Amino acid sequence: MNHFGIEMNYDTRILHHGIWMDQVMESSKSDIVFFMDCDCIPLNREIIDLSVQMCENGYLVGNAQVSNHLKAKHMYFCAPSFMAISREYYEKIGKPSAINNHFSDVAQEFTREANKREMRTKMFFPDSFQEVPNGGIWRMAGYGYYGIGTIFHNSIYHLFQSSVGKNEHLFSNACDLVVCGRSSEIQRKHDSKAEHRGLLPIENEYGDFYNETVLDFSSKVRTSAFCECSQHESFSELETNEHK
Repeated sequence: MNHFGIEMNYDTRILHHGIWMDQVMESSKSDIVFFMDCDCIPLNREIIDLSVQMCENGYLVGNAQVSNHLKAKHMYFCAPSFMAISREYYEKIGKPSAINNHFSDVAQEFTREANKREMRTKMFFPDSFQEVPNGGIWRMAGYGYYGIGTIFHNSIYHLFQSSVGKNEHLFSNACDLVVCGRSSEIQRKHDSKAEHRGLLPIENEYGDFYNETVLDFSSKVRTSAFCECSQHESFSELETNEHK
């Protein structure tokens, strides 16, 4: 993030992703909190500024995601991999917990509560992905598919499954190209909107699956980050914290 003029701070505590997000939202005094996973990067400064601006205008903003491992395969939600939320918005939706449960993945309750109250959400949908994840590519409900090295809105790159390790070279390459101002050269191997059934393995193929140990599912996060800002300060002066 230094490339975009945003200073990064690190927090090396080991916490469940949702618990950590709850602590951030509880302790932060900022007007807007911006969460990012360690393997998710903006491809340009404009997408960050746009997300903050939309938060100021009353939106919950984030990458689109679907929980295929739950009975929520058709519900789009703003994923915590790249998500911006204002303090005012958070309070209006009842300050829900980000901890995953039998109905929601991490931070999915934010979107659920927003939908109940008919509040505004803005989601960035996938354009392409590079490789097949362990277990098969993921359905994005009726929109299409996503997987390893997904590019959202032509502006955000998310590796996914970074803990596996075998695809780290893809992330390193993407970072190098962004720093060099050549993000358009990042490989876009598979079209997210194309039909890949019968061509690529698809996770579960609409099978029913749920890990009963709710807190352990999706809890093995390596690093997440958040940015904070007040409406009266420039985004270039934001302070960022990172959790591992």
